[in-house]
Amino acid sequence: MRLRSGSFRRYGALINEFSIPNGSILRPDPKRILIVYTHITNPNLFGDLPQGYVVVSPVLSMLAYDYDAAAVGRNQSVEALSVSFGSDSMTIQFAEQGPGSFMCASFDMNSVNVTYNPFQGACQVSEFGTFALVSNSSLLERGPASATTTVSGNLPSSPSHRWKIVVGSVVGVVATLALVGLFACGFTSYRRKTKFARMQYYADHGETLQTTTVGNSRVPAAGSTRTLSSIVKEYSG
Repeated sequence: MRLRSGSFRRYGALINEFSIPNGSILRPDPKRILIVYTHITNPNLFGDLPQGYVVVSPVLSMLAYDYDAAAVGRNQSVEALSVSFGSDSMTIQFAEQGPGSFMCASFDMNSVNVTYNPFQGACQVSEFGTFALVSNSSLLERGPASATTTVSGNLPSSPSHRWKIVVGSVVGVVATLALVGLFACGFTSYRRKTKFARMQYYADHGETLQTTTVGNSRVPAAGSTRTLSSIVKEYSG
């Protein structure tokens, strides 16, 4: 989705499961932004979670890029913008997962941040990123000791988690740019067809010219009736 950063900051946005408030903070702050939404239904892609953690929902990602930079560097890696919301928060409404206790989890390059007890399946987050609902039986047995815990496990030494998120984001950017290109081509083709149809209409409904054969070609010719000059009128009268 392409948006002007000013409109995005003033009005926010509602994109699938993500409810983005107004007053967002972009760093850096380009003129136009490209928002890439990713819905990953295969939780096995995040199988490098620390032991005991299980992803129980689709993994949802929301990232923003400088649209102009992404359009210029289609075949190059483009760094995502930092999007935060100050004192407000973004809401992610996950689908109903059935009975059980779940936790909100956010994935970054080096760790998994887990927050307990999402309210009615909705997670409140303070910035763009990659999120899911997870469950940990060992933590549920002990009971939550605090509202938030950070689990790093062996993620820093495992590059697979990093490239999965990066590859998914890059694929989303390329797909979005391809859709924009197809829309532009379709609009150009539509204008060309409309212009041709208008020319054909004028040709069918305009004045029909008489033609004559000159050599092997047919060319327009004036009719035999014309306005006589005054001298011709005098002699003919």
